[in-house]
Amino acid sequence: MVGSVAGYEGQRGQVIYAATKGAVNAMAVPMARDLGKYKIRVMSIAPGVFHTPMSDMIQQKAVDHMISQVPIGRLGRSE
Repeated sequence: MVGSVAGYEGQRGQVIYAATKGAVNAMAVPMARDLGKYKIRVMSIAPGVFHTPMSDMIQQKAVDHMISQVPIGRLGRSE
């Protein structure tokens, strides 16, 4: 499953996105415990901030703020 850092610390205007990613983050461990007895593994990752077509819709001021919070000083790239 793909969670998001937004599930831990959502941004203004991203209530729905943060809530859904928070749900993914929260269900990984209980799901792994429930399904482990059937030898089913559960994994979830929570990547940081990546440049996507969705991030193109965010105001530059907000993007600059997000970048300022990232130790490497830039958005991730999918390639």
